[in-house]
Amino acid sequence: MDENAGKGRVIAKNIEIMSDDIAYGQMTAVKHANGKDWWLVTPKDDSNTFYIFLFTQDGIVDTLEQTIGTAPPVNASGGIQMVFSPDGSKLFRSIPSGPVLMYDFDRTTGAFTHFDSIAVDYKNWPSVANGFAVSPNGRFIYVCAELNIFQFDLWAADISASQVTVAEWDGFKAPVGTIFGQSQLGPDCKIYVSTIDCRYYHVINNPDEPGLDCNVTQHSFVFPTPTGASIPSFPNYRLGPLDNPGVPCSATVSANGPASVAESGVAMYPNPANNEVIVEYDTKASFGKQLLFFNVYGQLVRIIQLNNGDGKIVVGVNDLPSGIYWYALLGSKNANQSGKIIIQH
Repeated sequence: MDENAGKGRVIAKNIEIMSDDIAYGQMTAVKHANGKDWWLVTPKDDSNTFYIFLFTQDGIVDTLEQTIGTAPPVNASGGIQMVFSPDGSKLFRSIPSGPVLMYDFDRTTGAFTHFDSIAVDYKNWPSVANGFAVSPNGRFIYVCAELNIFQFDLWAADISASQVTVAEWDGFKAPVGTIFGQSQLGPDCKIYVSTIDCRYYHVINNPDEPGLDCNVTQHSFVFPTPTGASIPSFPNYRLGPLDNPGVPCSATVSANGPASVAESGVAMYPNPANNEVIVEYDTKASFGKQLLFFNVYGQLVRIIQLNNGDGKIVVGVNDLPSGIYWYALLGSKNANQSGKIIIQH
């Protein structure tokens, strides 16, 4: 990181970790039981064999291979989504027009310990591509099957029998139909559902609630340009060790008004900001009274001194270029002592 004026220098790249045909679009990851390392999981193409890589600060240090469950149809990779539950205990993989494949996963050993499947009634519609996401509390899985979104209760004795239709496509087109595609749990505890090559996402606003109380709003999240039917695929970065797993999301991520300051925490607003930001912090906390400000290259661009005072200061940022910045209290590794802010001039 000392090279290139603090931007860093790549010292090795294109390091081959395996050589095989892997399933299109199905690589995913989950934190190790220690809360630091990662398991990277990807299936072979058209197969029920999985490669499982242990990824640490030293790189890929171990590679496992396991065959379990049902193989998908040939040439079906493009219509399949694969996700972990927020707590990392289960992996879900879809099959077009078929069941949802469910695997129990051991975050300590990196092995699948049990296989089962969830039968899906597609309501006489041969779904081409299934997308799904799991609610923050791990209770419900949402299966997006083009014309419908189905909710299943993972805590039910018979999961397949718990199927509830929580949304039916309303026929909206922009210009093509905004049918339900792949989905992703967001950092704000909402589930976002992609559509086909247009500028809208559907939103499941309360995914921890059963049935229609989950509150699906169709084509309610609008982009300035078409998305090309794509959606990000993020693992649960907040997942901690087994004895302290944490929470996968927070109902309030950022706000234009004052954000709440957790114990020993810090908040910065408005977000996005223009010429100045307001920093609020806990004056009783024992952390060092310096707030570090970084740009997208990881370069330190500002050190903000925090005094006990009344726990609030105003900082000018009109000299910083528009963009995304990260801030963190000096020496802190806690989530409530760091954050992200956008500066727009």
